[in-house]
Parts: sequence; structure tokens; C-alpha cells
Amino acid sequence: MRTSLAEHKRAFRKTANASSSSEIRESASSKAPYRQARKSGVLTLPAKGLTTFPDEALHLMDFLQPDEKGWECVDLIKVDLSHNDIAAIPTDIQGLSGLLSFKMCQNKLVEVPVELFSLTSLAYLDLSNNCLSGAFPDPLGRLNKLKELVLSGNKLTSVPASIGDLSKLEVLRLEDNLLVGFPDTIGGLQKLQTLTAQNNEIEGIPPSFKDLRHIATLDLSKNKLTSLIGCLKHNERLKFLDLRQNRLATFPELPFECTLDTLFLGFNSLTSINGASLVRAKDHLTVLDLRDNKLPLLPDDVCQLHRLKTLDVSNNDLSDLPP
Repeated sequence: MRTSLAEHKRAFRKTANASSSSEIRESASSKAPYRQARKSGVLTLPAKGLTTFPDEALHLMDFLQPDEKGWECVDLIKVDLSHNDIAAIPTDIQGLSGLLSFKMCQNKLVEVPVELFSLTSLAYLDLSNNCLSGAFPDPLGRLNKLKELVLSGNKLTSVPASIGDLSKLEVLRLEDNLLVGFPDTIGGLQKLQTLTAQNNEIEGIPPSFKDLRHIATLDLSKNKLTSLIGCLKHNERLKFLDLRQNRLATFPELPFECTLDTLFLGFNSLTSINGASLVRAKDHLTVLDLRDNKLPLLPDDVCQLHRLKTLDVSNNDLSDLPP
């Protein structure tokens, strides 16, 4: 009986020690990202099941371990909290004044605190696939060092006029929202190269679009556009243009010095092709999608597209093709 009792005690101590060791390892593991962040300035905690913004991310220096030295630590420059369940960004976020990159896609954010816009060093901001709705906050223009802004997958109805102050912006992603248009100030984005705004409610684009001289990729598919006359004639660096699934009745006026490689115009209401406009792309166009329109014929100018590799004119009213 004594032997059995002793064995039980040893087994209990072994289990307790194992449990304690497991807790220590788990604790060390949970602190590891913050420890690394104090060394590198980069905090990555994607898909960790977080429901609140981690306080330690905001006050890294307050959680120093005994073997760490404060003078060896650096400020945060990059934070990735994507794919969690965080519902709010705390106002203390303004303390991360040196932040260059902030990624919070795939969370449950319902609003953006004004304090976020005090992070004027930000070059990259991703708030995509959250629960943001209505008008995006006007102080956005304060982030004038932004190079990439990702707001896709929300329920935003508008972006502020101050977006025109983002003079260094190169990439703007707004797809899968409820946008009805763009502010005329968007023409101020002189360095913009990529704009994706597919699957919105956009009915028209402002004349200032012609000032986006560096735009190379433009996706406005799955909207409610009826015309683009005069809006693209100066966008001479445009390479990719997707206007599928809109309500276009007239062929868009392509840039005068056109370098367009890919043009998608399928699933619209086109009844004719402006040959004079199309032929501007003859030296570069390789893909032309005109499917599911109401075209009764194609202009002979199509034959001048000598680099064309793909031409889709299915589901139109064509009775013949150019020789």
C-alpha cells in the first residue's frame, strides 16, 4: 500500500512538473513575438485568435523581460494583426509614431479612430475585409506619405476629398465596397499606378481622371458606368483596363499615345466600336474582350491590331467579320 502511495505521489509530481513546463513554454511562446519586435521593430501576429488589440503592442517597453536591455530595443515600424477578430483600434495607436506599415485586414473593425491619422510616417495601410461602412474619415489626407492603401472588402460608400492629398500614393485598392463614385480631387494622385475598384456601385468617374498620368492598371469592372468619354485620353501609361459588367453604350476614348495591352469590355451594351479610338492601341494591344454586347459589326480597324493574340466577340449580333 505504501509503495502504491509513493508511486501516486511521484506520478502527481511528474504531471505537475510537465504541466508547469508546458505553461512556461506557452508563456514564452506568447511573448516571443513581442520580444522579437523589440529587436527588429516588426510585430507579426496574424491569425492568432485575438479579439482585442494587444496592449503589449502599444507599450512594448513596459513589458521588458529581465534579460532585455532597454537601450537595445527599437520602435515599431511594422505591425501585422491580420486575420483576427479585433473589433476596434485603440486611441493609443497614436503612440506608434514611427510606424511605416500597418496591416489589419480580415478583422471586425467597424470604425477608424481619428488617432490613426496621426501616424504620418505610414507608407502602407491595409484595412481590407473588415466591417467599415459609410464615408471613410476625412483626415485620411494627413497620411501624405502613403504609397499603398487597401480598403477593399468593406461597405464604404465614399472616400473623402482629402484623398487627393496623398501625392505619393502608387496603389489604391477599393474593390468590393458600395462606392458610388470618386471625388474630383482623385486627379491629385499624380503617382498612382494601380487602381482597383471593381464590384461597387460607381456610376461615373470625374474628368480629373485624365490627370492620372502614371496609371497602368485600372479595374472598374462590375459597376454601373454608362460612359467614359474624355476621361482616359491622357492616361498614356495605361496597360490594363477592365470595364466588364458595366452599362457602357459607347466605346471608351482611348489615350492618344496608347500603350494598352489588355482591354476587357465584355458584358456591356456596346452597339458600335470607335475604330479611330481602337486603332490607337494597334502597336500594343494583345487581348480584346468584346463578348456579350450588342455589336452588329466590327470595324475594319480591328485588322490593324497586329499584336492581337486574343479576340473574344462571342454573344453579339455579328453576321460577319472583317476580312
